[in-house]
Amino acid sequence: MRDDPPPSAGAAGPAAHPRPVRFALFVNGTTVKAWQARAVRSLLATPGVTCALVVVNDDPPRPSPLLARIGRLVSRTALWTVFLRCVERRSAAHRPTDLSAELAGVPVRRVRVVRKGKWSEHFPDDDVRALREAGVDFALRFAFGILRGDVLSAPRLGVWSFHHGDLFRYRGGPPAFWEIVRGDPATGVTLQRLTETLDAGVVLMQGRFRTIRESYVRNRDQALLGAADWPARTARDVQDGRTAALDAAPAPTGAPIDVAPGNLRMAWTLARLWGAEARAQWASLFRQPIWNVGVIDAPIEDVARAAIAGRALPPVRWMPESACAGFVADPFGARIGGRDAILLEEMDYAKGVAHLAACEVGPDGRTGPLRRVLDVGAHLSYPCVVEGAAEDGGTFVVPESKALGEVALWRMDPATGELRRERALLPGFPGMDATPFRHGGRWWILATDAATSSSSNLHAFHAASILGPWTPHRRNPLKSDCASARPAGTPFLLDGALVRPAQDGSTTYGGAIALCRVDALTPEDFSETVIATIRPDASWPYRDGTHTLSRLGPSRTLIDARRTAFSWPAFRRALRSKLRRVIGAKS
Repeated sequence: MRDDPPPSAGAAGPAAHPRPVRFALFVNGTTVKAWQARAVRSLLATPGVTCALVVVNDDPPRPSPLLARIGRLVSRTALWTVFLRCVERRSAAHRPTDLSAELAGVPVRRVRVVRKGKWSEHFPDDDVRALREAGVDFALRFAFGILRGDVLSAPRLGVWSFHHGDLFRYRGGPPAFWEIVRGDPATGVTLQRLTETLDAGVVLMQGRFRTIRESYVRNRDQALLGAADWPARTARDVQDGRTAALDAAPAPTGAPIDVAPGNLRMAWTLARLWGAEARAQWASLFRQPIWNVGVIDAPIEDVARAAIAGRALPPVRWMPESACAGFVADPFGARIGGRDAILLEEMDYAKGVAHLAACEVGPDGRTGPLRRVLDVGAHLSYPCVVEGAAEDGGTFVVPESKALGEVALWRMDPATGELRRERALLPGFPGMDATPFRHGGRWWILATDAATSSSSNLHAFHAASILGPWTPHRRNPLKSDCASARPAGTPFLLDGALVRPAQDGSTTYGGAIALCRVDALTPEDFSETVIATIRPDASWPYRDGTHTLSRLGPSRTLIDARRTAFSWPAFRRALRSKLRRVIGAKS
């Protein structure tokens, strides 16, 4: 897609001179959990954002006496207590992390709260006054209990706190637990400004992560680490004068308050978790995803209009499954040797990694034999094809190479389709399904961040040329939503509006394609609306998911879809891998 009007002259944007933002940090000490350390470091890495005061809880939880610990082991939540300790030992998000170097020189104030009633904690007047005199814009809460009273209004923009759950459905705790128990396909997270009402604050940012049903450790880590950058993103919004969310009304939640599960419920939950893990292990041996690529004899705009209108998609001509010893997926259209061609991921189940392959498409829409065009020894997929501007010269491919920890640009030979590495566009950023395109007079890359959440946290970068240098968007992550964040194919114009395909992984990986109308995309702003969802048709031989939609020339469209079946090469490799782990664990 091309869209080449010149950029506005002299538009430096708010990032050129960021407004100073000062925050206070509520902690139990300078050693915090890893996800909290990530949040603090993201704030401190933002130009113009400084920590002005560290408020330390002077009465933090202490190790219980022996009799109290024994009492907990025979209490109604004993199983949960033991389970949680096992979880925390294995949790990457819970790992103790020392922030003393980053917070060196920051004034420290120790506070002993005043408890009123059974749960409420209030700051003494002197401490509230000190917080006001520090001139902080907001406080980030990682300590204390249910705060109420004047402390909530002492910072200019209030006290910010995470609620690891969807405020409108889950209150209380434990975080990211009840979604597994109740079979909720998505686990929500909320960053809120605290109010006097428990778990009913002013919502600053919300997101959804696909629930990992077979592992509480992984599901909780995903929620904790995946949302850790949100305070920094919200602080940048404050710098840019975007404070509408902070002034909104509190969330009108009526959700019941959850508590730690009793022993019977915990026993049932453990059985459910072990059952889910057993099913996952069984599936990894005997039930493999078989993806395939299809050609639709209609332009991508017509396919989108059919989806928006709720009509069936035009017929799909699928590639022969015998074309490879694994599967093919992630198709993108290209011109090779003057003919239409498809560039795609070819998965080799025997090796367990994928490479990039290409095949020609005849005038009748039938595909020719596959031939390998790029193999780097690490997993490659999603070969996004993009035509460079005249000054950039040529056709480029940006494959997903998160295994190499980068987003890289490759130049395509128009005669043979062979790829030559040009440069790393985003070194050190493990982007998932990076999609470059032109819009509003500049180049853009959209991708999710594998380091925080492979399918939920959407990031954008922009540049004057596809060769870079690339600048991160001011509002990264632009959104955190497993139903519409991760890119899924070629952006295109539909009736003058930019539409981008995105993966809908809210129920399963690669379950459907969301068509997102981009309402705003500038270096300072972003918003979009999901206008349709494409799901596998009941008449297709592949009915278990779809996750790529792209253009093939002006009059054809490419799509992929999957079914689940037994694969002998995948079975042999998975069995060898499991046996090696068992032998290694015993040795």
